[in-house]
Amino acid sequence: MVVFKDAKHSSSAADEADGGKRKAKREPPLSWPQALRKIRSWMQPYVMLLRYWRAYTDLPPPEELRALLSRLFAAEGLQLYVQ
Repeated sequence: MVVFKDAKHSSSAADEADGGKRKAKREPPLSWPQALRKIRSWMQPYVMLLRYWRAYTDLPPPEELRALLSRLFAAEGLQLYVQ
């Protein structure tokens, strides 16, 4: 089973009083529709790029496109801006 959590880190005066140790808060798991939206948000670019390539040609994708598709499939985000 896959559980998605949003990382929220915050410190409070109570945490600092305990010597800086944070107590783990258990957040409720995401609902099924929320989990599907998260998965779809990173799968959609993969599906669309592959669909566009297959509509364009019957050849396998070039190495650069395969590398991009594998990154998208592994849920690694795209760097939209040059740093």
